[in-house]
Amino acid sequence: MPIGLKKNTVVLCPHEDEWDKNAEATIKELYQLFGAVTKDIQHIGSTAIPTISAKAIIDIVVGIYNFDLLDKTMTHLKSSKLIHRPNNDLPEYRMFVICEEGTEIRTHHIHVVTYNSEEWNNQLNFRDYLNSHQSVATEYEQLKITLQKECFNDRVLYTKSKDDFIHNVFLQAKNWRKKFE
Repeated sequence: MPIGLKKNTVVLCPHEDEWDKNAEATIKELYQLFGAVTKDIQHIGSTAIPTISAKAIIDIVVGIYNFDLLDKTMTHLKSSKLIHRPNNDLPEYRMFVICEEGTEIRTHHIHVVTYNSEEWNNQLNFRDYLNSHQSVATEYEQLKITLQKECFNDRVLYTKSKDDFIHNVFLQAKNWRKKFE
């Protein structure tokens, strides 16, 4: 299945090796684009968990040092293929999407957060926890499959309906990660 989904739709498909390759290439481009404000960039979300089905949209988190510096480079970012979604902005969070050229097919969600912040750590811990705990990954996949049927044309409801599960995994993953520190 090609990467990308029409806005607001929810379609899950089995993991594709192409997602990992695409994420790697996109991360290289993002390092060049964000430049000196970048500390680290990681592939996150369900496409980074090879044992479960996912929407064919690559999620990437960009960890930066300073949002003031990011805001100063926003003009530079406008000339790229990144589309800023300011309605999602928070003091230390910016959302960008990448769409298939000439369409509204979203291929990537780019989450920009403060490096080593709670949001940064939650995203990486979630990915790593599910990759290390197959039973929890399977439970998450089953929830997503159920919600796909209920929320086929409502991605906002689909996402919101996963919040409790994800929050619970954030807590489990945080405690799990502490064992390695």
